[in-house]
Amino acid sequence: VALHQRAGPKPEAAAPRAGDTSGRGALAVRQAPEVAGFEGPGCDLRVWVDHLTEFLLQGGTLSYQVRRGSPPSDAGSACTEPLPQAELAVTISKLRGRGSVALLEKPSSANGYAVRLRIEDQAAGRELYQVRVVWGR
Repeated sequence: VALHQRAGPKPEAAAPRAGDTSGRGALAVRQAPEVAGFEGPGCDLRVWVDHLTEFLLQGGTLSYQVRRGSPPSDAGSACTEPLPQAELAVTISKLRGRGSVALLEKPSSANGYAVRLRIEDQAAGRELYQVRVVWGR
C-alpha cells in the first residue's frame, strides 16, 4: 500500500526549472494497518528527491513544495493510520538516502496538526529516500 497521486497530471509533467520554487503538489496517503517495522502509529515515506523538497504530512495527505530541483515521486510509501489532529511527539529516522533529513515542525494547533520535514540532496540527480515518521502522545 502506498502514497498515490491525486487524479490529474503527474508532478513530473510540471517539473520546475532549476531554482524554481513554485513546484507544489500532493500525494494522497492510503492506509496500511501493518507496515513492516512498525509497532505503533507512523509512516514509512519512500520518495525520490532531487535537491531540496519540504514535505507536509497532515491527516491522510502528504503534500510537498519543491525549493530546488524537480518534483518528488513516490516509491512505495505507507502509513499505519492518518496523522491525528492532536499535539503529538514525533520522531523521524532516515533509513535510506545520501543527503540530510530534518524535522521542521511537529503537529500543533498553529500549523493545523501537521508534520513538516525537509529532505535535502546536494548531489547531482535524484536519490531514493526512506524516512520513518513515528508519532505518539
